[in-house]
Amino acid sequence: MSWKRASILTWVQYLVVIALVFAGSTPAGYAGQDGSDEGRRGPGPSAQNEELTLFDFVGHIKQDGLTVVAYGYLTHVYGMDDQDLFTGRLPLASEADAKYTFVTRGTFESRFVVGDGTPGNNIITISTTVSSTFYFRDPPSGGCVGVPSSSCPEDPSPFESGTPIAAAAGRNSDVNNIQGPNKGVLTGSGAVTLTEAPSKRGGHPPLPLWKPGTKIRINYVGEATRTDPAGPKSYSLIVGRATVIR
Repeated sequence: MSWKRASILTWVQYLVVIALVFAGSTPAGYAGQDGSDEGRRGPGPSAQNEELTLFDFVGHIKQDGLTVVAYGYLTHVYGMDDQDLFTGRLPLASEADAKYTFVTRGTFESRFVVGDGTPGNNIITISTTVSSTFYFRDPPSGGCVGVPSSSCPEDPSPFESGTPIAAAAGRNSDVNNIQGPNKGVLTGSGAVTLTEAPSKRGGHPPLPLWKPGTKIRINYVGEATRTDPAGPKSYSLIVGRATVIR
């Protein structure tokens, strides 16, 4: 066997060893507290293991003057199978089937406008103090997070009709990039702390990582629509993610 052929075989063997090492390591994704894969679905910790997805959500923000109320439902929760969050079958489940919901209320701390007020050249940034309550409702009691209409009223009450299981408080900031008359692209982020955590009783499975004092970063995107400039009043449709700050 020539030296060249031996070298090639050596490199092939080396690469096989490397592949076996990585095949035996823990894949990226949710890892339970006991090392098991509790998340089942969805993204997991970052490469530096600094943040871990706690939940994903869909929601609606209603602004009336200097106050806001956001409400919606959780679409993924760390440690649970997504299907267990709904009574309907995925992927066609909706807010009518959601077992885990939230309502957040806030008051403006500040509001600043950047630009000359014309669409495409106007940005509004708002900071808000917020408090949130999370609910477990089984069976679900409906509700709607869509565009306000007679069949979809802006009403948070169906989302707070269940059993309160957790609470959080903190600060939120969002940026509304005005794109046209009464329309804008919304991005937001918040930092909140869990003040109350789910009990092990109450008809729902244990929720890993939900503990008093847990710090959470919330990020969301959406579309904002102004409904009354004089109010001012608006609504926003949002989707987002909450990560534990570790």
